[in-house]
Amino acid sequence: MTAISNTDRKRYLTRQYMVAILVMAILSSITLISFLYVLHQQEDYAYIINISGRQRMLSQRTTLQMYKFMECENCLKMEEIRKVLLNDISLMQSSHESLVSGRLKDQKSFTPSKAIHDMYYGDGLGVDSLVKDHLNNIHALTEA
Repeated sequence: MTAISNTDRKRYLTRQYMVAILVMAILSSITLISFLYVLHQQEDYAYIINISGRQRMLSQRTTLQMYKFMECENCLKMEEIRKVLLNDISLMQSSHESLVSGRLKDQKSFTPSKAIHDMYYGDGLGVDSLVKDHLNNIHALTEA
């Protein structure tokens, strides 16, 4: 039976520890990369949800402002209401363009799912044409 010297034992344990540390470093790196990827995806989803919520708010706001505009007829606030409406129309158009084109802030982009594409362009809802009609009607009424 051969005796293992303390120096050999230390080298063996050092190698074992180095392998263990290397494995932990690799696993930690993979975890970090996975976490950053998921976080990046969630950031894009949150941005899309925020744009959709903004669209809903702007459609309600433009409708409310349009009622105020129509009731106002020759009142002092008519020009102020018109400016708010035109600004809201511009915001709504840019939000709609982001959702339809898939181009987000900071040159990011996303691919709309089939369900969203069908909702915007399908026979059922036709959200794209509804939004465009809404904006065109309000714009035409403010110009009349």
